[in-house]
Amino acid sequence: NINGITILDTSFTHPFGTTLNATLTIPKIHFRVSVRQSIVNNPVYWNNTGRPAQFDGIFTIAQLDAHHKLIFKHFGFENDVYLQIQGHTINPLPKFFSTHEIYYKGIWFNQAMEMKIGFDGRLLPSYNGPAFQPLYGSYHLSDTTLPFAPEVNLFIQAKVSSFRALLSIENFSRYWVKTHLYNVAGYPVFDPTFR
Repeated sequence: NINGITILDTSFTHPFGTTLNATLTIPKIHFRVSVRQSIVNNPVYWNNTGRPAQFDGIFTIAQLDAHHKLIFKHFGFENDVYLQIQGHTINPLPKFFSTHEIYYKGIWFNQAMEMKIGFDGRLLPSYNGPAFQPLYGSYHLSDTTLPFAPEVNLFIQAKVSSFRALLSIENFSRYWVKTHLYNVAGYPVFDPTFR
């Protein structure tokens, strides 16, 4: 309250909720799947204007994630798939997205240096993505539909004894994807960056 003007209304009732989850792991085939169900009564969230609001009712979200690692000699291929379904849209989340990593891993120079070279990426389908409110430092709902956003990074990891080095080019896919990609409404993904 500044000069009698309400800036943020925070007089909300306390939300109450619970989360149930389960995980199944099959080590022999490098597979793991997890399910979660969250139920929250009257949750507080950031609305389309970037202000806090309280949902009147019971909010539910069901989430499933699966991980699989395929290894053949020195090559690996890891995949994670995520599915999330909300009862009401109060969180700017995609219903589906996936992350992937393909790499070569070996020991070089007379067993002296461990090397891992590859690509990791993320596939994010088109969805109503979040907007950002810099004044509060929060992400909130928006009506902006973000386009399909494939992202690929290149990485090289090396280890000699206890010394480790990581070189990467983030947003490597920007070299061939010429359209602007967005993870947040109004904030384009950076150009390729060497780290």
